[in-house]
This record gives sequence, C-alpha cells and structure tokens, in this order.
Amino acid sequence: MFFNPLRKRDLDRRRRSSNIFSAKEDTAKVINKRLQIITVVICVLFAVIGVRLVQIQLLSQEEYTEKLEAFTAQNQSFTASRGGIYDRNGTRLAWSEKALMIYYYPPENISNKEEWALAEKFVDVIDISLTKKNNNGAEQAAITDRQLKDMHYLYETQMGEEKDSFNSLLTDEELADWKSGKMDDDEAYALKIDRMDDIVDVTKLDDHTKKVYLTKMLMDQSPESEFKVIIEDATEEQTAILTERQTEFGGFQSIVGWKRDYYKNNDDVIKSLLGSVSSSTQGLPADLSSHYMGLGYSINQRVGISGVEKQYEDLLSGTDKVYSISYDENGIGQLTQVQDGKNGYDLTLTIDMDLQNRVNDKLTEVLERENGKAARTYFDSIYFVAMDPNTGEVLAMVAVQKDDEGKATTDPTLTYLLSERAGSVVKMATVYMGLDQGVVSAVERIPDTPIQIKGSEAFASSRSNNGNITAQQAIAYSSNVYMAHIAIRLAGGAYTTANQELRVDDGTFELMRTYYNMFGLGVKTGIDLPDEQTGYVGPIEEAGKIIPFSIGQYDTYTAMQLAQYVATVANGGNRIEPHVLKSVSEVNSDRKTVLYEVPTKILSTLAGDNVAENLKVVQDGMRDCVVGERGICPSTLDDTNTGTKLAAKTGTSENTVTDEETKAVIDTATSSVVAYGPYEDGKEPEIVFACVAPNANVVTNDPGDNLCGEIVGDISNYYFTEKNK
Repeated sequence: MFFNPLRKRDLDRRRRSSNIFSAKEDTAKVINKRLQIITVVICVLFAVIGVRLVQIQLLSQEEYTEKLEAFTAQNQSFTASRGGIYDRNGTRLAWSEKALMIYYYPPENISNKEEWALAEKFVDVIDISLTKKNNNGAEQAAITDRQLKDMHYLYETQMGEEKDSFNSLLTDEELADWKSGKMDDDEAYALKIDRMDDIVDVTKLDDHTKKVYLTKMLMDQSPESEFKVIIEDATEEQTAILTERQTEFGGFQSIVGWKRDYYKNNDDVIKSLLGSVSSSTQGLPADLSSHYMGLGYSINQRVGISGVEKQYEDLLSGTDKVYSISYDENGIGQLTQVQDGKNGYDLTLTIDMDLQNRVNDKLTEVLERENGKAARTYFDSIYFVAMDPNTGEVLAMVAVQKDDEGKATTDPTLTYLLSERAGSVVKMATVYMGLDQGVVSAVERIPDTPIQIKGSEAFASSRSNNGNITAQQAIAYSSNVYMAHIAIRLAGGAYTTANQELRVDDGTFELMRTYYNMFGLGVKTGIDLPDEQTGYVGPIEEAGKIIPFSIGQYDTYTAMQLAQYVATVANGGNRIEPHVLKSVSEVNSDRKTVLYEVPTKILSTLAGDNVAENLKVVQDGMRDCVVGERGICPSTLDDTNTGTKLAAKTGTSENTVTDEETKAVIDTATSSVVAYGPYEDGKEPEIVFACVAPNANVVTNDPGDNLCGEIVGDISNYYFTEKNK
C-alpha cells in the first residue's frame, strides 16, 4: 500500500479550515448571550429606579418635601447671650445684659429709591446717634468723612435727577479714557471721590442728612441675605415708636439681643486682659473671617477680638438662636424661631482682683512718685507678675506705663508682650547649668576678683572683696566673675592669666540657651492669651558676647517668662505652663455647675542626674541673698518687711535710650527682682513674684534703691498678712 507522506499535513489544514468556520459560529452565540444579559440588567435597573421613584413620590414625599424646604429656606442666626467672666473670688469681670436691637431686613423687590425714602422716614421718627464707642470705650464718629462721601455719591446718582453729575469732576481726557475702557470704573470712582470737595463739603452737611446717610449705609451692609443691625442698644422709647408705627417701616423690626459690660472699679487694671467683643457692625475680624465662617459663623456675628474674649471665644459664645425668614403678603420679612439658643459658658479666672488692684496701686504710686527725679528721667514703665509656682495659676499680672503727662496707665498684656534684659536674676540658671555640666562644683571656691580678657576692659563684680566664693555665695553676692568662669569653662577654656584670649567652642551659645529655655527663659511660656512674645535673641555668637550672656546682659525676657523661671526654681525643677483660666461652668436652676477645671501642665523638667542637689544650692543662694551676711538683696525683702521668709534675687542690666529732645544716647540701668515664698523646709512655696523696671535710673546719677525690691516687699507683705488674714 502506498503511504501518502503529506496526509498528516492535509488533515491538519482541513482541521484548521473547519475551526475557522466553527469560530464564527461560536462568536455569534457569545454576542447573543451577552446582549441577553445586558437586556436583563437594564430591565432590572429600570425596575429598581421605578420602585425608588414610587417610594419617593408616594411613601417618602413628606420627608423629601421637608428636605427641599430646608435646603431652600432662608435662616438667620442671632447670637445667644455671651458667658460671664469672673475672678477666682467670684468678682464679676465681664457679663452680658439684655438689650433691645433694631435691625433691617430688605423687603422683597425693594428698589434703591424706596430704601432711601425708608431711611429718611426712619430718621424722621427714630433718632440715631452719629457717634459710637470703639473697642476702648472712647467715642468716635459712627460714619467717617470718607463714608459720607460714598453715601453722598450714592444718593445723588440714585436719587438725583442728573445721573452723571459727578462726571464733571473728571477731565475730558480722563472721561474719554473711562468711556473707552482705558480707565476702569474703580479708578474713575476714586478720582470723583477725591475731588468731591470741589462740589460739596460733606462735613458741613446737616445732622439730619448725615443720619440718613448713616442709616442707609447700615441698611446696605453685607451680606445682602442677612439682617443688618441699625441700632445695637436701642432704648425702649425707640422700639416703642417702631412697634407703634410698624406698618410705615417695612423691613425694620426689633428683637431682644445682648450687650457686653465690664468691671468698672478701676477698669483699666483688667480691661486689656479681658479684651473686647466686636459689634454687629464690625462683625467678624477680617483676618479671621474665613476661620469663623468655616465654623458656621455669619459675617456680622459678634466675636471676641482680643484678650480672654478672643482666646476662649468657643466657650463664651454659646449656641445661636436660629430664625427662619418668610415674607408676608406685603413682602416684609418675618422671623420665626426654629432653634433655641444656649448661653455661653461662664469662665472663672485665676486672677485675684484684690491682689491685682493692690499691685496696680503700688506700681502706679512708685511710677508717679519717681516722676521728675533726675535719676529717673527715662523711667516710664514697670511690669509685675505673681503666680502660683505649683499650678501655674496667674494671680496678678500688671504693667503700668507713664503717659506724656507723667500719669500712669495700665495694660496687663505688656507682661507677656514686652521684654527687657533681666540682668543678674538669670544667675540661678547659669549656676545650675555650671553644676549640671560639671564645670564647677558646689564646694569649689573661685576668687571673685576682676578678670581681663584680651581686647576688652576688665570685668568685675558689682561689689568687691568677696574673696574666694562657692556657687551658693555667687548667687547671694551676685558675682559677675563667678558666672564668667562658668561661661569660659563651658566654652572650652579656663581663665588663668590676664589678657588671655577667650575661645568659644561651637555650640556653646546653643548649650546655654538650652539650659535657659529649660527654666522658661527665651521661649514661650504657653500662657493662654493671644500673641505671646518670646523676646530678643542675640544673633551674634562670638567670644565677646558669652560673658554678658551669662549674667543676663544679652537676650531679653518678658516678666511672664521670669515668673515661670523662678517658679521652676521654687517647685523643684518643673516648668509649669502659666494660665489665667481656672474653670468653666454653666448656670443650671440658679446654681453654677463646674464642667471643667484647668489642670496643672508640666511643660518640661530640668535635665541632670542631680537636679534636687543642684537646685538646693541655687535656692539656698537666693535665701542667702535676703538673709546672708553679705547678701546683696535690699532690706525691703527682709522677713520683717515681707510677712514671710522670701528667697530672692535682684538684677541690674545695662541699657541705652535716645533722648527725644537732644537725640543723645543715654546709658540707663534696668532693675529687676524675682522671688518666692515662703522659704521653709517641708513647706511648699505659695507664690512667686517677678518685677522689671526698665530704665529705672540714669547710670551717671545715683540710682538709689532697687525699685522692684520695694514693690516685691510690699506686695509680699500684703499677700501674707492682709490678704490671707
């Protein structure tokens, strides 16, 4: 039999040929199957949609109707009564009282001409003041000259017969540029306003016209969809007139609101600390409007704009009353309350107003008493802080400044906003640093004799003949030389001979600042008040600055930082965050319920293996400054004058001022004192004091006593004898 060698190839070809035809057949089946599946899916989806439509239209119609109404409804919020602020003893510092408010909400489809007529009719029967109080309580114009020009322009262009009467204020060339688009509308308007004096002096408009302009300006406040406050604290007579003639004043209505009032007894002593609240006209601060509006505030809502009022806005503000807005048959907006408001929480501060007032009186007495003395020519301010070193509660914070007439004015915020070179009061931190770094020991004695660094003048302590002294004595005697030895050793050197060069290893300034920061010097204290400052940080890190740095003659610190610093020494090494808020409460059935008490917050603790031992050296040095045989603290800090046993340290730092008249640069000295008490074994200290008197004396004159020593002694005696009786 003949065997076909190509048979296998022919069979394969034939098989492939049949696969091609069968593949076409299979593809058609697959397509038909997929179309069937898609058709089924589409039918199911339409069925689901149909069922859902039936559910929405029949079963859930009422629910979705309510949602649509809520979405399209116009609502208006009115702030609920703001919470009160009290001192630690219950003295009322800030509170809200009911006040009548007249507001305007534009009727439907009202024209500008109709609004002008409405404004004039309103002013004819309801008097509106052309002055208002600013945030400091001072009277100022309710409408500025510029605003008068704007409103006069609007009145003439909207009500006048000639719509382009102000075009005459533009030159022919400017007018041509404006009409051709080369000059935009804003620029043309600005030129017209600037030149309006050529036509009319708006300052000489009669009061009635000014009041009409003011009313219309308030009616035009943004945003258009919200109520506009016309009179924030209306009298009963004004609201009675409005109610009696309501039909004549479509859009004007009255409602019960609130007004803010503050502590009246010597109010300056606490006023800037408490801060203030914006008016409805001011509304949200421009720089924070986005923040507040993101939280649901309206643009004209009243908020705290400074001090405690700003810091604790979220607690004081409460929950708004919400009203829905509807229009009656006359197109007049009507308010219907849809959500109850809730008053803000009450705040109790750590401040003791008795102590605050006493400190203010003493600082004022000293500042005014010293006014006119030659040695005190440039002495114009004092800063003072009293604080609990164990909790951080600020008991008093006072700053007084001398005005142009030599009278003392008060602003407590300066205690954490302004800084000065503190001088020798920083020496406790320097000694602790030296002990912890091991460059000195508690028992080592260093001769307190002048040293001479190459290229600089001799450096000595303020008082000579101290002999060989220990670290504890260096604080009591306020030895500059001892601190210089610490700084030189930290810098990698050692003083052995006069006129030697001073080397400074890299990182020495950073190391020193780290230690000062641990005590609270040169860093934010964390006080719960806005805009705290840290002071000046010397930018030059060279050998010649290292010794002044060690004795408080380089960087600057606030009085609040000094209080935190001495508290860290007094309480055993914990840097406590100072705070003015003590607790938060609300009123329930005529009883206050405390909801929250501010806890003690430890920001950091002192580093080192022998914190307690090294701090004991520092604390004993401060006590010896008061009672030691050669202690440098003034007699005003003696136990008999302070009502307790104090540990203290004085400071004097060099400064310069430029005389305003002669323009001469004058050398001055700043006085300071930090102290705490009582200083007794087994007893926690109750209070720390920090006092700074910038430019207290002219260096060329006899400085007299450290004024801060007198102040701290007097306040300590009051606190431990009169206050705590």
